[in-house]
Amino acid sequence: MLGKKMHFGDAIDDDGSDMNASALIIEYPSEEMIISIVSMPKMTKSQALTIADQLKF
Repeated sequence: MLGKKMHFGDAIDDDGSDMNASALIIEYPSEEMIISIVSMPKMTKSQALTIADQLKF
């Protein structure tokens, strides 16, 4: 995915406990935009990238 910076990881609560959630954060600097894809329960990185590949920007 050219021109984008992505970060994937598990979501944690304020106290550091596992929330059984994951997130993919996608930065589009040329568009001055950030998109977050959040899933409860957790999804795999591969699943999140499949969703991200469907975005047309």
